[in-house]
Amino acid sequence: MTKTELVNNVVNTALAEVGYCEKASNANLDSKTANAGSANYTKYAKALAAAGYYNGSKNGYAWCDVFVDWVFFVCFGKTEGQLMEYQTSSLGAACPYSASYYKGKGQYYQWSSGARVGDQIFFQENGALVHTGLVVSVSSSAISTVEGNSCNKVARHTYGTGNAYVAGFGRPDYEAYTTEDEPAPVTPTLVPAPAYDTYTVQKGDSLWSIAQRLLGNGSRYTIIRALNRMKSNLIVPGQKIKVPSRGARIYTVQRGDSLWRIAEKLLGSGARWKEIQKLNDMASDLIVPEQAIKIPIK
Repeated sequence: MTKTELVNNVVNTALAEVGYCEKASNANLDSKTANAGSANYTKYAKALAAAGYYNGSKNGYAWCDVFVDWVFFVCFGKTEGQLMEYQTSSLGAACPYSASYYKGKGQYYQWSSGARVGDQIFFQENGALVHTGLVVSVSSSAISTVEGNSCNKVARHTYGTGNAYVAGFGRPDYEAYTTEDEPAPVTPTLVPAPAYDTYTVQKGDSLWSIAQRLLGNGSRYTIIRALNRMKSNLIVPGQKIKVPSRGARIYTVQRGDSLWRIAEKLLGSGARWKEIQKLNDMASDLIVPEQAIKIPIK
């Protein structure tokens, strides 16, 4: 996997947990909202205890750092997940310990050095590290995070550049586990409005002739093919296919894309990824290369 794919994996895993509520007792841990409370019981601590993390089970304890470790555990497994966070002992469930691992490897940075998507962010009060999360979006003026144990749940937050609550950033060792070169930058494939029509194939039709007639250019048959996720150009009379409406904005998913990344690239904010999901009637945020998806008009 490329570094971008590794980072996207971490970000999307964290984003999928937004809304999870900690539990009032050691019950219904896998439910996102059932048994909500403030006793610090979570599925994250349960999973890591079963995997042999830390110096004992951390269920019933503050869990912001546990959440971050769980994300890396789910994405990469115990051994590689811990190595990516430089965790070399069983003392990794508290913010000071986790930050010390990054500092020991020279991978702890201040605001002045800039945050990156995929960084572990640390927060401070009165000079002490008290909270942590993951950076999921970065702009010139702010960063967006996903944090566990934030008002008893997994939540998203945004911080302006230089916010004094932010102590620094730990940079996981994504490069060490990158197995492929980054793909060359791809110019987004867009055709101008967020809709498609249904067309019934007529006798004598081909994808080329349909594109020529409906889109004004036969060579745009590839858009129709991508929109319908066809494996070949074969069509038969009576078949119903999707065709871009006049002025439709259709994007072809590129390798390494996520809905968050697409929204950030095309709509100016990764936080708008749910608009794309809703527009395309997606049951999840899963996308694959060459998939054609609709993009909202800004």
